[in-house]
Amino acid sequence: MTSGAIKTVNSPAESFKAPLGLLVPIIAIPAITTCAGAINQPDHPILVAAVPIALVYTILSTLGLCYSLMAKANKIRKGVYFPAISELGVQRPEQLLYQVGMSLVACCLAVGMFGMEGALLRHFTFGHNATYVAEATKTLVGSRKAGLMAAVGVCTQGLFTLELTISFQSILHWAGTAVFAYGAFQHCEAMLRLFDGIESPLAEHPWFIWSNAAKHLCIEKVPSLLFFLPILGQVLSASGIGGNTEPEPKEKSKESKEPKQEQPDQVVLANLPEKGKARMAAYEVCCRILSVRVHALVNQRRC
Repeated sequence: MTSGAIKTVNSPAESFKAPLGLLVPIIAIPAITTCAGAINQPDHPILVAAVPIALVYTILSTLGLCYSLMAKANKIRKGVYFPAISELGVQRPEQLLYQVGMSLVACCLAVGMFGMEGALLRHFTFGHNATYVAEATKTLVGSRKAGLMAAVGVCTQGLFTLELTISFQSILHWAGTAVFAYGAFQHCEAMLRLFDGIESPLAEHPWFIWSNAAKHLCIEKVPSLLFFLPILGQVLSASGIGGNTEPEPKEKSKESKEPKQEQPDQVVLANLPEKGKARMAAYEVCCRILSVRVHALVNQRRC
């Protein structure tokens, strides 16, 4: 189901030709370069760290460019501040950017899953006994499988974009979204348990402490906050802040719906201004003179 945030553009004056030859490389080059380097040198620490950065960049650039193109083409209905992510790839040209961007996000996610074990396993097992090492290894493998499932889901919903009607393509899109949500949740939940159990010197690094706190915030707090964004948009739209500023047609009063009753001539004359009364008096005099002349002509003919 869609939220009705998309406005179909049929008028040529409202269309917008996007420079796709420039926008696609902006999205694709960082992700492709980073993934190729990480596959070529999977143990390089800088490349391992660059993969999630490229993933975040690809998401933000894709969604930002799609939103900008829709806004310039006047495809977003007035009063809608937070259209659903899937609605950003419904129509061309932003649909192509959405497909390219989400496919590369899936690539970054998959490459990150394969490079995760070599980069983090030694920190997860440092200072622990054999039982904990075996359990941590099992949890890490399960987390990697869940991450790969999330990558398949995001790739599916990215390639098979949403349609504004219930169709086979829309069903595939929703199925991919569900697979991504389930895999991402399982992956993040397992990784939080592993990060909380780290006893290596990495746990004392300020960046790790900040990163772990951010992970808990994103997993435990942000999803619940996202439910309030559509409500906030509706409140802002209802209050007239940034929404449709055109005045709404006033409802017709009961008096306008009922047929007006004719008033007596004396009441109408009494309500006229002074100039109106003088004009009516002159009109009556002219009418009387014309009537006298007509009667005179009629009597002459009879005679």
